[in-house]
Amino acid sequence: MPENIAQTIQKAIQDLVAPDVRELKIQIAGLQKQMDQRFDAQSKEMDQRFDAQSKEMDQRFEGQSKEINQRFEAQSKASEAQVKALAAEMNQRFEGQSKAFEAHFKTLLAAIGEFKAQNELASVRVISALSERMAILEARQQ
Repeated sequence: MPENIAQTIQKAIQDLVAPDVRELKIQIAGLQKQMDQRFDAQSKEMDQRFDAQSKEMDQRFEGQSKEINQRFEAQSKASEAQVKALAAEMNQRFEGQSKAFEAHFKTLLAAIGEFKAQNELASVRVISALSERMAILEARQQ
């Protein structure tokens, strides 16, 4: 009889609890399906937001990159122009100094030539004077 009571209690529990458990299982399965759908929807929404923000960041980066490149190019051109201007100025100065040096050199050569001519003239005078004296001495000896 105790077995009978246990079986009766077991059957009563199965009859009363089993339908509730099945119903709860069905509700849990429905809730799980709902949660999965919501999670998928939120995941898709997050992916879309991330893609949109990623595109926006890429556009901003590209814009800033272009701006930086333009500034760099402008500064590079300005620097190049300054270097060219400096090179031209240095060439002009060098040419001016070269011409001045050449003029000084020619002046120096002219001064050396004049000094040489004056020395030769002085030598000719001395030799003339000596020749004249020798001619007088030779004339006296004869």
